[in-house]
Amino acid sequence: GLVCCGSLEAAASALFKTVSGLSIAGLNVNPLQFAGQFDALQNEILRRGSHQSSLWALSHPLPPLRMKSLAIFWESELVRPYVPQAPGGADAAQCDAAIAAMLAHMDPLGRRRDQGADPLLRPLILWGGLYIAAANGTIDRQEHRSLAGVVGKQHLKKALAGPLRLSTLKAQLRKAIEQRQRPLCALDIHRVFTALIAIARADGRVEQREIAALHEVAALFGAAAAYVDALLREEG
Repeated sequence: GLVCCGSLEAAASALFKTVSGLSIAGLNVNPLQFAGQFDALQNEILRRGSHQSSLWALSHPLPPLRMKSLAIFWESELVRPYVPQAPGGADAAQCDAAIAAMLAHMDPLGRRRDQGADPLLRPLILWGGLYIAAANGTIDRQEHRSLAGVVGKQHLKKALAGPLRLSTLKAQLRKAIEQRQRPLCALDIHRVFTALIAIARADGRVEQREIAALHEVAALFGAAAAYVDALLREEG
């Protein structure tokens, strides 16, 4: 669509009209101001907590995220061959990585790479995932890989440098929950447990000790064991 429009400004107006359903003669949209709304929203959530995090769970990317992605693509080396006046020059792989990182803020399981970790939920998934993975006595390779893909290799490496006693891991999880500036909403809890169950299933099965650990983690979040059991059936 950007290539067909021939300019970022024209594409911004077209996107705005398509998403909003408004068709106003002479309507002009500033693409950079439009895209800047994503940064403003992201900073607000990182600063004040997850009170607006339901926005991240929309089935489609937020319009400002779409616009920011469009602006990033506009500067990539892929556009100039089709639109000579485009700035071009930016490495396509770097542009793709920047867009993937933005998308990852909406879904902690969306991309399995370090920049794909959700900064709001990372500590909860990190310590909860370690507690569940260690419930059987050892953290196997598949669980390690799954956890690293969600929270990031460096964060996992740092956590693994400390003691891995279950009591210590549980205390770290409790601390991470208590340090949040705002209470977790139901959507946050659902996203955390979806990630934790994916980690528990990484080796192809969820054993009884892992289920018991999931129940204990649920209690820390104020969730019922029945909620975990329902998720296990749903994800199974």
